Amino acid sequence: MNETATASEWKTLKGAGLMEAIGPVLARRNGDRWIYGLATDARHANAIGVIHGGTLSAFSDQVMSMVAWEASERQPVVTIHMATSFMSTASPGDFLEAEARITARKGSMLFVETIVTRAGEEVIRASCIMKTVKPRQREERHG
Repeated sequence: MNETATASEWKTLKGAGLMEAIGPVLARRNGDRWIYGLATDARHANAIGVIHGGTLSAFSDQVMSMVAWEASERQPVVTIHMATSFMSTASPGDFLEAEARITARKGSMLFVETIVTRAGEEVIRASCIMKTVKPRQREERHG
């Protein structure tokens, strides 16, 4: 992890499922907005040695869902559409930062955009449509 990731202003977020496996996702305040971070390592890489597009997409989706969740008064949200553009590569050991914003809201739909950077350089741009959903009881999982 580099200096940026170990700075005291970063807070480790509780993860579950996939995000627990690739995280932890970190967060810090920047004025009235949140910046999210992910310290990468060899487990995030693909066969050619760069950070896997699935890792980048999952991180982007998580960041956009957290911003949409907050904007919808902490109601659960699900991704119903996501588009990504890979602008550059990242390597294991790179610290990724992401910031997302709501661009529009139509009823239960939130339109969100994010940019993920590495040392200030864009790695991925993503946009999605999130939908608020009713909370449901967690099912007990076996196996």
